[in-house]
Amino acid sequence: MKLAIDVAQESAKFGGGPFGAVIANKTGEVVTIGFNRVTIENDSTVHAEIDAIRKAQKKFGYDLSKHELVLYCSSEPCIQCFGAIYLSGIKEVYSAATKEDVEKIGFKEGPTSNALWECAKLDKGILYKPQFCRSKEAIKVLQNYKKRGVIY
Repeated sequence: MKLAIDVAQESAKFGGGPFGAVIANKTGEVVTIGFNRVTIENDSTVHAEIDAIRKAQKKFGYDLSKHELVLYCSSEPCIQCFGAIYLSGIKEVYSAATKEDVEKIGFKEGPTSNALWECAKLDKGILYKPQFCRSKEAIKVLQNYKKRGVIY
């Protein structure tokens, strides 16, 4: 999780949004790293989770369920990222900062909820652990971004 938060900080530092994602295998080996590049590429779909999933699918194919991958997100996934996770086959997701932390600085995350994640668990077997290692560092990345960034 620390790496996902560090990636979020680097993403914001170099002009992207304050979000980072890491996909690792079950032994903890990093498979891909995703950066938020929405403002850099003028593309609302280039969220950190989407970036990490795209890279993993290039390595393993579109169905990631066969590879027992774990996704670590610096913040709770938005509705777009939830959809990508749901369709990708990833079975385990951990996030640090909450939707409320993200929306507090001005982002709109869409209609995500515990009910959606529960549905994903029942339908696709996706284990979701929000506020995993929710730390001052994850929230600080968001707060620092608000001071100097563009909220899109």
